[in-house]
Formats: sequence, C-alpha cells, structure tokens
Amino acid sequence: MRIARLLSLAVPLSAVFVACGESSPDAPALTLLPDGGTVRRDGSTTGTGEGPDPFGPGGDGGTVIGGGELPNQCAADMQEAQQLPLDLYMMVDSSGSMADKTAGGTTKWADVQTALKAFVDDPASAGLGVGLEFFPSLVAGVPEDCETDSACTPAGGSCWYRRACKSKSSTQFVFCATDADCGAVAGDCQDLGVCLGLIASGGGCFSDNDCLVLSTCSKPVKGYCKNRDSCAVADYASPSAAIGTLPGAAGNLKSLLTARGVSGLTPTGPALEGAIKGAKDHKAANPTHSVAVVLATDGFPTECSVTDIPSIANTAGAGFGAGIKTFVIGVFTKDEEAQAKTNLNQIAAKGGSGAAFVINTGQNVSQAFVQALNTIRGAALPCDYKLPVPASGKPDYSKVNVQYTSGTGQKTTIFYVADAASCDPTSGGWYYDTKPPAGTPTKVIVCPKTCEGFKADPKAKVDIVQGCETVTVK
Repeated sequence: MRIARLLSLAVPLSAVFVACGESSPDAPALTLLPDGGTVRRDGSTTGTGEGPDPFGPGGDGGTVIGGGELPNQCAADMQEAQQLPLDLYMMVDSSGSMADKTAGGTTKWADVQTALKAFVDDPASAGLGVGLEFFPSLVAGVPEDCETDSACTPAGGSCWYRRACKSKSSTQFVFCATDADCGAVAGDCQDLGVCLGLIASGGGCFSDNDCLVLSTCSKPVKGYCKNRDSCAVADYASPSAAIGTLPGAAGNLKSLLTARGVSGLTPTGPALEGAIKGAKDHKAANPTHSVAVVLATDGFPTECSVTDIPSIANTAGAGFGAGIKTFVIGVFTKDEEAQAKTNLNQIAAKGGSGAAFVINTGQNVSQAFVQALNTIRGAALPCDYKLPVPASGKPDYSKVNVQYTSGTGQKTTIFYVADAASCDPTSGGWYYDTKPPAGTPTKVIVCPKTCEGFKADPKAKVDIVQGCETVTVK
C-alpha cells in the first residue's frame, strides 16, 4: 500500500476483500465462531467454539470483543485494499522568542528546523502528505521595529510596546499609546526605556531610579508596529508549502524552513483557525484523505482578538467536530512548562488528540521534537480502509466483515456498529462512512478502541471480507 511505510509506530495493515452471494441489507447476523457457533452481546454462545480476543480475556457474561474466523467457503473474489492517506497541515511558530537559547547552546528555532527536516527525510514518513505554514504571517512593507507611529506606514498602524503607563500602585507594565489607555491603572503614558550598564537587568524602565546600581535607563526603546503581524485567518489558511506527498515534497519543505527567520509576536488564535480552515478545504478536495493539524509553538498567545486559551481550544474543538484533529507541540523553559502544559493540553484535548507534547529547553529539543512528530504520525494514521467494488460489480453491504489476525495468527472478527456514536469504549467495532441504505459507503472505519489494538501489534494484519453475513452484536 502507498501508506504502508508510515506504520513504524502503527500496525503494518493489509486488507483482503472477498465476495460471494447477496442478502437483504437488514438481515440479522451473529458472530461466527470456528465451529459454526454464534456470539451474543451477553457473551453466551451456541456451539462449543470460543471467539479469540486479542485485546483482553473474555468470560461468560463479559463484553464480547469479537468472534472467530469466518468460514472458508466465503473466500472467493480477493482484492488488496488501500489504507486511506494521511495529510498533516503543520502550523509552526516562528515568532521572535524562537531565537531564545536552549541548554544545548542552539536556538529553539534551529532545533525545530533540524527536527522538521529530519522528519520529512525519514523513510518512515514516505507516503505522508505534509503542508507547512508559519506564524506570524508578516504584512509586507511594515518594518520590524519603530520609534514613531509614522515609521510603521499606514499598513503597520501605531508604534506599540515603546510606551507604558507609569503608575505608583502597579509594578506591571501596561503598554499604551496615550494617557487615555491608562485609565485602569491611573497612570500617565510615558516613553519606556531599557536598563543598560555594568549591572544591567535589561528590564524596562522609566528613569534611572528603576535600574540597578551602575545602570542607567536608556531611552527610547524601540517599539513594534502594531499591525505588522497579520490577524487575518485567511493569511494562515493557504500554506507556504501546499500539502504534498513525501519524499517528493521534502525538498521544498526544507528550503522554506531554511529561508524562514524568526520575528514577531504570537497570533495563535487566527493561526490555528486558519490551519483548520486550510485542512478542511484540503479534505473537501481530497475526500478519501484523513487530514490533521499540527500546531507547534513556544509562546503564549499575545495578539489579535482571540488570546484566551478557552476560546482557542474551542476553535480546535470545532475543527475536531468537522473531522480535523489538532495535535500540539510546545517548546518552553522549565519555568514556563507547567503553565504551558495546562494551556496546550486544553487545546489538544478539545482538538481530539488527547494531551500536548511539551518539551522544555533543558532537554535535547531537536530529538524530543522528532519523537513527538513520530508519535503524531502513528497516532494520526487512520484505521480507515477503502471499500472496493467486488468483481460481481454489486456490493452487498450486509455481507461485509472486518477480520483481525494477530501476529501469532489468532483471528478475530470485529463487530459491526451502526455509526461512530455507537462505538463501544471497551469492545470497539467498525462502521461505514455512509450508512446504507441511506447512502453508498466508500470506506470502512474502525472504532478508536479497536484501532488502538490494531496499532499495538506490529505483526498483525486486517482482512476485510465480503460474502459472509455481517457480524453484529446482539
């Protein structure tokens, strides 16, 4: 299969389709055991056979994971199946803080570049689709820093972060443009400086009195053009590198990574929303593909209209509801790590990927980042299989089964369930993308719990058998 090489962390799955005979779509079916017996939901059986369970022990009255091997007489028309492709839309933080040093003496950005290049060059990534965009997206013609509003040009807005409210009651810097911005802290809007000297802290100041001994307050500090970083969702919905299949797409991805410098703040809200929109658009154009977003960041949201974590997590949740998972990787200092985990885990959980991968700069950042990407590659790879038309030309959707063969040769027939909502959290199952007879299925989708079991056995395989009565739980 085209995607088979992606399964270094997942099961090398194959599927065989077998067809014979037709039946009413609504015909009842029970699990077939090796001796011809059947299985009901309560665990009782007819005959003396016992359906093997690759995911845990069974027992009288217990949850039934699956039945046994299907009858040999059903084996007729065989077709090799195709596992559906996986595409990743990577949204990578290239803000100014990515220039901060790691324990290894390199910068966070250099380590992330190295990791991403290694990932796209990895033979295990062959067949994977990858697209790449960076945030912030920078507005053309706006300078990186400023000392006056006029320096920002009309597109850049005002010169921000160079003035702050001076308040006797607060030690926090509240940035401002005029005195009117200081109402909440009851201070005056004054030029901000930076402490320089033999014992300089590098911190902000209004006067020499705010600095340590032998240091002075140097003014003015350079500001940042407020509108230099785009807050437009559309600017993040079209990746700099459109999703392309590895290894062919690797060269362009690596060139873009090399050319990208670090600059700007952290507009996480529109960046994630744009990535999800781009992923949805790609999926609409490629309906047989599974598409996910990978958000990689080193900072807390600092600009644009949405900066609170619950709202950004809800954006990820809306994407998951539309079939787009969001995976999250964070790179933070040890002091930031705890808060970063709290924030990023909210986004990952709402995005359907569980928990974020948070790396602290005391680690080998490049190595940990590659490990996170490898885990994502395996976790995001879907247990979805294309449903081909049998040689007879007419599928019978009441005679389709999913059969799992463990690495030791033990066979289990997975139960059919009506839809995703019917997936049992313990016994799993499988379902069609479109439920007949309301529509025409194009693929079979394995429930999350069953998919976990598939991926846990690197020597296992999956056969999809057409021609035997569909095994359901009674």
